[in-house]
Amino acid sequence: FEQLPRSYNPAGGSIVTANHRVTPPGYPHFISSDWQPPYRANRIQQLLEATPQHSVQSFARIQADAVSLAMRELLPKLLATRPRSEGARKALELLAKWDGAMAPGRAEPLIAWAWWRELTRAIYADGLGDAFRSNWLARAVFLGNVLSGDTEHERWCDDVRTPATETCAEALALSLDAALADLERRYGSDQARWHWGEAHVARHEHRPFGRQPLLAKLFDITVPSPGDAYTVNVGRNNLNDEAQPFANRHAASLRAVYDLSELEKSLYIH
Repeated sequence: FEQLPRSYNPAGGSIVTANHRVTPPGYPHFISSDWQPPYRANRIQQLLEATPQHSVQSFARIQADAVSLAMRELLPKLLATRPRSEGARKALELLAKWDGAMAPGRAEPLIAWAWWRELTRAIYADGLGDAFRSNWLARAVFLGNVLSGDTEHERWCDDVRTPATETCAEALALSLDAALADLERRYGSDQARWHWGEAHVARHEHRPFGRQPLLAKLFDITVPSPGDAYTVNVGRNNLNDEAQPFANRHAASLRAVYDLSELEKSLYIH
């Protein structure tokens, strides 16, 4: 028991956990390998430190925060891409003005995630072969390493199925065009009319009528939602879902803000 990881009365006055690794470097005991990257935890820490004194309302805003630090980290690498089409040029102009907020009414989150989806396909579908579809995950840390310029990681951009040696610059440009073509097929040719919320819907399936296509239209409920897999207000999508690759499939089931000065004023949603 004495060797379990712990944080007792930390100097900063807060403890943050968001499914990220809670053991320090060199910790000798195996607890889990199923940690999430620390983007959500880091964002919570940022928001805690940004306000000198918090309230129920400020904590509610933190839980509703939809800024993706993973996307902010990836954006400079994406924006270094040389466009190969007019559509790609327009998309890059949009992304250059974006702050990484996964807002339902914006086109940028949808463009960025569609690009992320095609980029991961370009990078490791050839290497994984038949195992690719079941392992088609966002892998933010891995993707950042591949695009970092490190030779050992950059070799993932080469398509092992061809005699030529492809570069990450080529993978970025080609995957952007592939993503835009996919979005045009799904949502039309006008980038200004693309909205993250239209694609990133939280779907509430009726049982059993949701299993019947005609009845599902009447009984299923879909709600536009913010966020992505790496935001505090989390909303993970499944890249390998060809029908709805951007739909919100995994989000918070319980949110609570406790008012320790007056517990009856605490807030909950389940």
